[in-house]
Amino acid sequence: MKTVSKGIVLKSIDYGDTSAVVRIFTNNLGLRAFLLRGVKGKRRKTPYLQPLSLVELEFNLHPGRELIAGASVKPLEAYQQLADDVRKSMIVLFLAEVLSEALRTDAPDEDLFDYIATRLLTFDLEPFNPNFHLCFLAKLSRYLGFFPGLSTSPQSFDPEEGAFSDIAQTGRLGSSGPEIQTLQRFFKEAPAQTRTTQLNRKVRNQLLEELLRYYQLHIDGMRPVKSLAVLRELLDD
Repeated sequence: MKTVSKGIVLKSIDYGDTSAVVRIFTNNLGLRAFLLRGVKGKRRKTPYLQPLSLVELEFNLHPGRELIAGASVKPLEAYQQLADDVRKSMIVLFLAEVLSEALRTDAPDEDLFDYIATRLLTFDLEPFNPNFHLCFLAKLSRYLGFFPGLSTSPQSFDPEEGAFSDIAQTGRLGSSGPEIQTLQRFFKEAPAQTRTTQLNRKVRNQLLEELLRYYQLHIDGMRPVKSLAVLRELLDD
């Protein structure tokens, strides 16, 4: 059956000299693997297969086949700044790694696809926002099914229970401190409101570690994010 999909590239692995197996999250088929022929080589440049590129695919869908071959692919929306801004590029690589762990279903989810694509296009065109990945991951949890319970005056956050609390708590999994109110802001407020939040590198890294711990508790088998160490150093005060 002839099928047309919009897609977000998550990961590409070389296959032979000129081809690649590309994991793509599509708007109408969820996560799929595509064998794309003729997209690699010295004379062939395909920047639209970089992590989190937005593409359009046309292919014949055969039920039961895990690897889709013979697809044609072209850019859906070309980013304007991501490739030229090392800080934006690093955040994109980090988010691509997280999304590769988080997006595992072949069920279609147009709302999830639209959220990711829209936020990436906004990130590309707006001035650099060092808090973008914090807000992105916080809001993404709603689409993944583990958005936390919020509090009127948060004093602690329990990532295992997925809830902020008005009562300060300590324990193996609970976290408390003044940063908790800032963390809830990324879940609660609109992205435009959080982009002006002033954070030093130490606090930003603490909040990111808390978000990743939350994800790892709610996504079975989620592996450590390898690009985290580089991202920590890059987003300086």
